[in-house]
Amino acid sequence: MQILCAIACQYGFTENNLVIFEDNDISGMTRIDEQEGVRALVNAIERDEIKAVFLLSEYSLLRNAALIDVSYFIELCRRHHVHVVTLTQVYDFGDPMHVHLFHFVLEAESYSMYTRTTIARRFKALRKAEAALEEKE
Repeated sequence: MQILCAIACQYGFTENNLVIFEDNDISGMTRIDEQEGVRALVNAIERDEIKAVFLLSEYSLLRNAALIDVSYFIELCRRHHVHVVTLTQVYDFGDPMHVHLFHFVLEAESYSMYTRTTIARRFKALRKAEAALEEKE
């Protein structure tokens, strides 16, 4: 969290005007509408209480989110002129290229996570099968 606060300060925010929304103990598999921190963030955006969202990555907020949820978040930010700032990118969703880039990065990270999980599962199954064969010998 300190990294995000430091980045926010680089953009002219102070710790006094930062609001932190966290869902630390929520599983990544929890639907986005069931995440209390995300709901509070959306409500704050709707009430025009914030103008920037700072994230470690695009995936940290919207992992496992349905496309409709991602599109809603993007449109909400666009309508309320809220920028999304990650460690590598500042998104202004009034720019269609930023919308496409945000979607692309989310999809790429989702694919990467899926690939790592699938490969790990396959290696685990392979090791289990090899161990079973060794026991029979």
